[in-house]
Amino acid sequence: MEKRFKRRQGLHYLVYVYRPDGASEPEGASLQVQIWAGEKLMGVGPAHAVTLAKGQDQPPAAHAERIALDAFTPGPYQLRVVATNGKSGDKVTRRLYFMVE
Repeated sequence: MEKRFKRRQGLHYLVYVYRPDGASEPEGASLQVQIWAGEKLMGVGPAHAVTLAKGQDQPPAAHAERIALDAFTPGPYQLRVVATNGKSGDKVTRRLYFMVE
């Protein structure tokens, strides 16, 4: 696992949310972060509304956040960022595996 952090560090992440292909109007979206240890859900962050760009040639919406790792025990974890389309309810999940030492 190449992403390793010490407990006193924080995990910083940045995600970009793109408009669905073919969407003529901006659709509301939300992001929510989850931390998993194996099959156990360790925590869920609040949902954040994301404003999508009005045109296809506009840059995607960006969201950045820091997660404190002080309370994490050493071991492997998974960061999941879930983007939900406000109009259709469709969800996309991105995963990143990391280790706390």
